[in-house]
Amino acid sequence: MFNEVTLTLYGKQEVVKMMAANLLWRPIGDALQFVWVISSRGSIVLMCSDLTVAPALIVELYCRRVRIEILFDTLKKRARCVLFPFLEHLSAPSFAPPHVEPQLEGRKS
Repeated sequence: MFNEVTLTLYGKQEVVKMMAANLLWRPIGDALQFVWVISSRGSIVLMCSDLTVAPALIVELYCRRVRIEILFDTLKKRARCVLFPFLEHLSAPSFAPPHVEPQLEGRKS
């Protein structure tokens, strides 16, 4: 049932086991393409509403999303610093020690 396919996952070539099927998804009342993948990172089930897309492409695009999310996060931070420099201190990590409340005398923890 599972086919072994060589795919580019997270920038590296890897042999994975993959199976795909178009199934009715009751919550939306329409068919979706389900792709089951077993790789060195574990197993995953992906769903795609476009039934014409090749299952291998669905898996590779899913793995590319990490790089896309990092790119968008970087662009968002840079745009915030350029457009709103007065807000830069809000995105910088705080290295101040946490505030600790002094213990009251006569109180046992």
